[in-house]
Amino acid sequence: MITRLRDTFLGLTLSVLSESRIISFVVVELRLLGPGMRDLSVAASLIKGGGLVAFPTETVYGLGGLGFSADSVTKIFRVKDRSPDVPLILHVSSLRMFEECIDGVPEVAYELVRRFWPGPLTLVLPKSHKVPEVVTAGRVTVGVRWPSHEVTQKLIDLVGEPLAAPSANRFMSLPPLTAGDVVIELDDLIDAVVDGGEVPLGVESTVIDLSVRPFRVLRPGSLPVPKLEAFLSEEVIRAYGMPSRKYRLGVEVVYVRSCSLGMMTDVVDSVADVVGRLGSGGVLVLGSDETLRDYFDRGIEAVSLGSRRKPFEVGKGFIRVLRSLPSRVRKVVIEPFPCGGVWEALDYRFLKAARKVVEA
Repeated sequence: MITRLRDTFLGLTLSVLSESRIISFVVVELRLLGPGMRDLSVAASLIKGGGLVAFPTETVYGLGGLGFSADSVTKIFRVKDRSPDVPLILHVSSLRMFEECIDGVPEVAYELVRRFWPGPLTLVLPKSHKVPEVVTAGRVTVGVRWPSHEVTQKLIDLVGEPLAAPSANRFMSLPPLTAGDVVIELDDLIDAVVDGGEVPLGVESTVIDLSVRPFRVLRPGSLPVPKLEAFLSEEVIRAYGMPSRKYRLGVEVVYVRSCSLGMMTDVVDSVADVVGRLGSGGVLVLGSDETLRDYFDRGIEAVSLGSRRKPFEVGKGFIRVLRSLPSRVRKVVIEPFPCGGVWEALDYRFLKAARKVVEA
């Protein structure tokens, strides 16, 4: 288990223990930095020189490059193997930086900024001439957010320019929660990683498009959509639906989905029925603290993602478990969780992982 990364250039072997398996990863000449100002200055210099540096935000680890540099942004796409039709989000640390990215900021955007920034909310608005087309995948709008993580804010301040910063992983891989996750994903493809520990939330930012009316939520995230609607005093269109792109996983994932099951016995019954149809052997249920004993009592192998009272912990638990599955697991079954509030974002994450969705 990786608990802390040190600041030096070296050939480093990291091991991840998963039951009886030990998988080793060799990292060659990747600069591993801490969250202090001296190391952040090094990270900022690398970025200003055209390099790429991964760093923690309150949501997931991001892979940062100069947001106004087409060359830096192109390098991000290449390292992530990201589809060129998927735009990036710019990260800022001040209102001035935000205004530099946008071609005229409407009053509603300022209202949202005053209420929810810094925080996990991305605003989509018409881009300014400073934003290269490669950032927006040729669109006339750009997504911008002001992260609340102190390390992120300091790094952007030191760079002095918005950072283009998608999640620091290969395209459609699981999002990174720790610096160790980034090392395993991107190893020597980037210049440095700033280790700020595990991210607080583990769920991506909510993305709302303010360039159209009614407003459209393009991605559910850490900021619940109903909270946005209450603040705006109007309904917004949920413009995401079933994810068109799926996580690249080594196992088949079945999501037993229901937004209404309240009794834990009903949850377990619905999952047990699906497990029975999948056949015996190699099936692991991703459950919760509240249901785990019931699965064991029925002879079903299961692991808890966390308490149903703590959605962010369940979201992070989902990533941790999928990253460390034992080799004997062939199929994973996700139990039904709520779908409202923050759970809306987790429902979307489960849908991105699932090859099959069973409505309970």
